[in-house]
Amino acid sequence: MPMQPDRALARLAENPVFSALAQAQLLNLLEHSHLRCFQRGQTIFDVGQPCEGLHAVLDGHVKVYARASDGHEKVIDVVGRGHSLPGTHQVRSEPHAYHARALGDTALLVVPHEVLRNELHLDRDMAARLLEDAGRQVRRMMREIEITALCSAAQRVCDYLLNLPTLSEHTSEISRVVTLPVSKGVVASLLSITPEHFSRVLRELQTDGLIDMHQRTIRLLAPDRLAHRR
Repeated sequence: MPMQPDRALARLAENPVFSALAQAQLLNLLEHSHLRCFQRGQTIFDVGQPCEGLHAVLDGHVKVYARASDGHEKVIDVVGRGHSLPGTHQVRSEPHAYHARALGDTALLVVPHEVLRNELHLDRDMAARLLEDAGRQVRRMMREIEITALCSAAQRVCDYLLNLPTLSEHTSEISRVVTLPVSKGVVASLLSITPEHFSRVLRELQTDGLIDMHQRTIRLLAPDRLAHRR
């Protein structure tokens, strides 16, 4: 079902690049951009296709991934509501370096390069926010490369769990509850381990009393101990 304009406007304001814009600016962006909706499994773009503009996720989750000639996939990033797809921050058209696919019902706003350039010329603060957002993505991906190269699979899983947003209604002083935003297979690929290894680490953490797991919902029973898991 297409996203209604008022809801799209509110979701666009959650994106750090556009969060400080006035209502009139947001409306102008929405009017001159392309609101697109995808169902689970639909391709958003493929490697080599020209990038049409900044891709802002308004709802759902998008898997950004590389694919080898034998069909093997490696998840590069999983992007949810309020964030932009990596590699789409440029202000001129370049070929996409990765594939992107919707992991569920997903809404995207594609802000064309020309529209983005015009806004950046008028609003220097927005230009700074765009650079900051791209910089955050680069730093996060560099950290993920470091963790993948230097940490064990168990450490990677613990680090991932600890960095998931907490479900506020289940927060306490000694434990907190998180939920996997996507399937275990996608998370495993993101962490550069097999789905079987990911499930095994989760079972070990549960056996050791560090987590309590029910499907995608996970209670972190001892976050401090989890942070030092080896």
